[in-house]
Amino acid sequence: MVKMTNKEILEKVNVLGEISSRKLPVKVSYAIGKNITKVERELKHYNKERQKLIEEYCLKEDDGTLKITDGNYDIDPARLKDFNKEIDELQEIEVEMDIHKFNIELLNGYEMTASEMMCIDFMLEDIKK
Repeated sequence: MVKMTNKEILEKVNVLGEISSRKLPVKVSYAIGKNITKVERELKHYNKERQKLIEEYCLKEDDGTLKITDGNYDIDPARLKDFNKEIDELQEIEVEMDIHKFNIELLNGYEMTASEMMCIDFMLEDIKK
């Protein structure tokens, strides 16, 4: 089991998608695909709670719909500090996932950037010496 905060998951999800679209060794591709499914499942919970906060703190139009300007929700300025505090708390919640791990040696010959390696580090098996 791997523990991560919602914030860490949010930071990894896009890079994982990019990595998974590349030609990878089949065992690596399989592990990353399974893990993306698990990460996305956790993000559904996060996004559901985030949406509740947006609905609570967002200004409303006359018809009751959420007010949006330039593609962004208009959070009530008088309540912005509270909104940000709750979003921060939501992002810091630690979740536990059963991650499908693989041996780094399976990446033999496949070039990855340092940021990509950092993104998948939670999937790598511990190397026993």
